[in-house]
Amino acid sequence: MPGAPSRPPVVAVLGDVVRSRRMAPAERDQLQRALERLMTRINQRYEAQVLGDFLMTLGDEFQGILDVPDVVPDIVQDIREALPRLRMRIIASRGVLTTQLKPTAIGTDGPVWHAARDLLEEWRAGKREGLGFTGFGGDDVALNAISGLLTYHWSHLEDSQREIITALRHHEGLRKDAASGMRISQQAMSNRALTAGWREFEGGMEALRQILARHHPKTGA
Repeated sequence: MPGAPSRPPVVAVLGDVVRSRRMAPAERDQLQRALERLMTRINQRYEAQVLGDFLMTLGDEFQGILDVPDVVPDIVQDIREALPRLRMRIIASRGVLTTQLKPTAIGTDGPVWHAARDLLEEWRAGKREGLGFTGFGGDDVALNAISGLLTYHWSHLEDSQREIITALRHHEGLRKDAASGMRISQQAMSNRALTAGWREFEGGMEALRQILARHHPKTGA
C-alpha cells in the first residue's frame, strides 16, 4: 500500500537435526522431547530478544524469531551444549515478514523465512552442518567463515574439553568461579582451558556478536 510504513527487519532462526530420520523410533521420540524442553529454556533465557517463541515444527525442525541478531551465537551454543551428540544445521536469516507477528514463530511468512529455507536446503544438499547466516549483506562471508571455524573447533573437542568451555561460558569466562563449580584448582582450569582452545573459541564467539550487533535495528544497519 502506498505510504504504508516499512516493516522492521527481524531474525528468523531455522534448524534441523542431521540424519534424525535414521534414528530408532524410541530414540527419536526422546530427541523430540529433549528439543521441546530446550526450546522452552531458550524462550525463557532470551525472553527479552524473542519475538516469536522457539518451538518444534516439522519432524525434528525448530524455529523462532528474534528482534536482534547478536544473541544467535549464544543460542546456538546453548543448543550444542545441551545436545552435544547431535549434529545440526541452523540458519539465521535477517529480513522482513509479510505477516503479522504471532506469539510463536508458527504461521508467519515472508522473505526472511524464504531465505532461511533456501539456505537450509542448500546446506542439506551440500551435506553441510553448523550455523549459517544470510541477509546480513557484505557481512555474510565473514559471519559464515567464523561460524564454520567455530563449528569445526567444537566438533573436534573431547567431552572433557567441551565441559571446560561450557563451564567458562556460563561463568562469563571467570576461571576462579568455573574451577569452583567443577571442583578443580584454578591452575587445572587454566591448563584445561588452554588445551581446549577457550581463548580462541571465545574470541570467535565475540567476533560473531560484534559483527551481528552492527545489524541491530536500533543502529539503522
